[in-house]
Amino acid sequence: MIASIVAFEKRSKNMRIKKMMTAIAGIMIVLGLNAIATAIDHPEVYTKDLPDPVAVTELETNNHIEKMAKRYGLNPDVIKALIEEESGWCESAEGDDGNSIGLMQIQKRWHKDRMKRLGVTDLYDPEENITVGCDILSELLKKYGNYKDALSVYNSGNIHDGKQYAERILKNAGI
Repeated sequence: MIASIVAFEKRSKNMRIKKMMTAIAGIMIVLGLNAIATAIDHPEVYTKDLPDPVAVTELETNNHIEKMAKRYGLNPDVIKALIEEESGWCESAEGDDGNSIGLMQIQKRWHKDRMKRLGVTDLYDPEENITVGCDILSELLKKYGNYKDALSVYNSGNIHDGKQYAERILKNAGI
């Protein structure tokens, strides 16, 4: 008696699995036909280029750039072009024998007081680095009155040696 009950339950379980597999196969066929019909009716859906994927950290960095640009009265496209020029968007970038650090290549030795005032402790942190870089650029822009001279000084310390650098950034920023 027990053996027949176990055999019945086993057959019942196998039948449920077969029914479920049949239903799944039917759903897959319908979805496949739907995809084919969509491709025929709307080929543009499958031929248009998709934008390149963007990492979450890059989106967060771009949001911070917009925020800092607004705070300091800067053009966000200039900030982005400056970052591209200085570090190629590599937050761990080091230049000038390790003296220039991060996205905007900040030299800690010249900006210790500024960092302290802004509460910045880690120039490898993209947001902290951008905050310091925007503070510097804003100060230079106020002092010189235009991006070309401000960017020249940002790069070389004077308005003469960094002219080509400034022109590249402004061109890449679309200005």
